[in-house]
Amino acid sequence: MIAVQFLIPTRADLPALRRDLEDTFGGWSLIGTNYGAWRDPATGVVGFDATLRYEVGLDPDKLVYLDEYLQRLARSIGESAIWRVVIGSATALEAST
Repeated sequence: MIAVQFLIPTRADLPALRRDLEDTFGGWSLIGTNYGAWRDPATGVVGFDATLRYEVGLDPDKLVYLDEYLQRLARSIGESAIWRVVIGSATALEAST
């Protein structure tokens, strides 16, 4: 399993997003609110945004489905892109008895 994080603008944090993540990927974690800036390479204009950092755990072969979902989400919320990072190996540790 891999852990994958992605940033969603705070204005686009919809209940449907969380339901989709639960239904498609089995759950989600909300890491927190982030603030950032980036320079648009086409215009040179610096943009600022407040985002929520989500994390999901999934099998590596399911990453393509998350990417497709995030691309559709970006289009539906009027974003040109959604930042996504693959963190690496992740596991759920069972409680000891």
